[in-house]
Amino acid sequence: MKQILILIFSILLLTSCSSIAENVELDESANEAISNYIINHYKGVYSSADKSFEVHKVYGSTKTGDEISVYMYSLYGGFNKNSENIVNGHSLPAVVVLKQVEGTYTVTSYKEPKDGEENSKSIKSMFSKKYQNQIWKDIKNSANLHDKLQQKVKQWQASL
Repeated sequence: MKQILILIFSILLLTSCSSIAENVELDESANEAISNYIINHYKGVYSSADKSFEVHKVYGSTKTGDEISVYMYSLYGGFNKNSENIVNGHSLPAVVVLKQVEGTYTVTSYKEPKDGEENSKSIKSMFSKKYQNQIWKDIKNSANLHDKLQQKVKQWQASL
């Protein structure tokens, strides 16, 4: 009996030490770190464009220790100076893990769902049920992020 009580107490102690905070608010520098990472990640993947931009919609986040897992939908596009039309890009859900060191965010992990027949299965394994319904809706319209992306393009073109 004494061993069982010790075991239960140990389990309770361990679970209380690994606290997880849900829906951590991301500041501008965290969002900027995510966008910069994705832009750099795809730098050599797509055909050339004069400038690339990324915008995203955050479904939620969790903080465990010093890492923040961000569940999001991303819209990425490459553009040329004289056109508002997208040259290359993608639209997809993703999970990003951030770590903050001395006030600076670094992406330590970036994961996208698999393509083709494995897409649905990988989305289900990456995202909790509470985000999945929204993801299926957002896949159809790129999470309504087109206007936000176009704003960045217009600001860039106006500064040229």
